[in-house]
Amino acid sequence: MPVIRLLPETANKAWRAMIETGEPVHRIPPAPDNRYVISHYQLARLQQLQLKFEILEETDGDSLASTRSAV
Repeated sequence: MPVIRLLPETANKAWRAMIETGEPVHRIPPAPDNRYVISHYQLARLQQLQLKFEILEETDGDSLASTRSAV
């Protein structure tokens, strides 16, 4: 499942869009990092709405490395 980081300028709209899909959203602590595990459907929805966020990938369980940004 994709791991993303919401960017401050679109975090509220992106959060609402993820919740409106009806699928679970899992926040990865610490909270200020705005990292979430989401479904592929939620990822497609965020891209459809052209909301800014970063797609991350799990590298060794706890640490995450940025792979690209979606606009």
